[in-house]
Amino acid sequence: MCVIVHKPRDARIPADLLEASLRLNADGWGLMGFDADGELVIERHAETDADAIRAALDAHPEGDLVLHLRQRTRGSNERVNAHPFKIADGLYLMHNGTLPLGGR
Repeated sequence: MCVIVHKPRDARIPADLLEASLRLNADGWGLMGFDADGELVIERHAETDADAIRAALDAHPEGDLVLHLRQRTRGSNERVNAHPFKIADGLYLMHNGTLPLGGR
């Protein structure tokens, strides 16, 4: 299953937690939350790279962010399957597990 990590404002995700999470969840990543000014931060990537993730987190040290590390269960490893998913303007979703197809 995927890993979702909340990074509260002014906190850091420990490097060992990030590395351990990436060992089994290297099928894409995404970031959502708000920077220090309250601006929306959204990133989605197909390629999982610890340095790129750390750079994205370091770009918003005072931000309140949520990191999603994907373990593919369905679909390709393309960016289209990286979280977060836009549901509506200002509404995004990250989930852990598999959602049923066809709206059931």
